[in-house]
Amino acid sequence: MRLILITLTALLLATVVGLGATWMTTTRGTEIGALTIGAWTARPRTGTADVDPYSRATIVRNGELRSAPATASPSPPPPTTRRRRSTAAAT
Repeated sequence: MRLILITLTALLLATVVGLGATWMTTTRGTEIGALTIGAWTARPRTGTADVDPYSRATIVRNGELRSAPATASPSPPPPTTRRRRSTAAAT
């Protein structure tokens, strides 16, 4: 019984710490890959495929951009038309 109680306490503590850290990161933002010059801060990889997961979560949480699926399939190519060969011999 004591082992179960200790295990449940550890799981509860880990859950609270994990959710708290995630909430703080998405609400306050992170400075991973950010360039700061004076009062200006730029995140050059935001909007590209190379954005870090913390910045992506902050962007989605704030509603700045819609989250695209990670495995988006490319659109099919447009249909092509075949040209018929002329049966008449060129003279």
